[in-house]
Amino acid sequence: MAKIWRHQASAVISLVALFWFLGSSAVTQELKEQPTMLHVLAIGINHFTDRSTELSLKYAVKDAGDFALALQSTQKRINADFTIQYLTDDKANRQSILAAMGQVTENMRENKSKKNVAFILLSSHGAVIGQNFYLIPYDFNFKDLDDFAKTAISGEDLAYAISSMSRYGKVVLLVDACFSGALRHVMAMDNVSLLTSSKDEDELSREDPTFNHGAFTEAFLESLAGGADPEGTGTISMLGLASSMSHKLRILTQGKQQLGLSVNYDDDILVTTH
Repeated sequence: MAKIWRHQASAVISLVALFWFLGSSAVTQELKEQPTMLHVLAIGINHFTDRSTELSLKYAVKDAGDFALALQSTQKRINADFTIQYLTDDKANRQSILAAMGQVTENMRENKSKKNVAFILLSSHGAVIGQNFYLIPYDFNFKDLDDFAKTAISGEDLAYAISSMSRYGKVVLLVDACFSGALRHVMAMDNVSLLTSSKDEDELSREDPTFNHGAFTEAFLESLAGGADPEGTGTISMLGLASSMSHKLRILTQGKQQLGLSVNYDDDILVTTH
């Protein structure tokens, strides 16, 4: 039986270790001096094919756009290099999403002179069949369950694409979809940190007109705007991002939504100011 929904998490991170890491001037200076290429892929789907009109979302497209713009702004501010791909609605079909992920891998492979960091946001519906997570692209077939696995994007499909990227640098995968906590079963790999809008495979994600985003993406944007760098070092670490998003998501949803995460490295990942 398939469960499908989206939009209408709690990690415990040592604050002592986190603040020690953020306060390490040597690490911060090393990141600022090392050229970094940021690779951004933002995918948001509000509307699906005519077969799935009842599943329309309100803010997934805006989530993806604001995610890309926020990361672009940080890199422009410090004159850093970056690539951006942005797919929404009918441009975000199954083939296009997997091709875009492949393009991120190719961009990372071709970058020989700089450190690679990829930020991937997938904002859509999620579904679980058994214990297997599926991301819902624009063109999936929901009414024919026999064809479901062929038209959705499985956790295994995503894991293969992310694993390919991780050979060439760090990957931060953010998935804003119900039941996305189920991805933790397939995403435990080196160089990859996974942040999901649900901690477990039976948790829903929420949208809220108060902030015109999914709560998960709003937590990311607020973290990027300063919450993930409380000491004002000008850098954001993976642990800092995860800790801030976990805290903000609980506040934004009054404890109804918990961040799911699998953090497999603790590097500084983003320079925001020099």
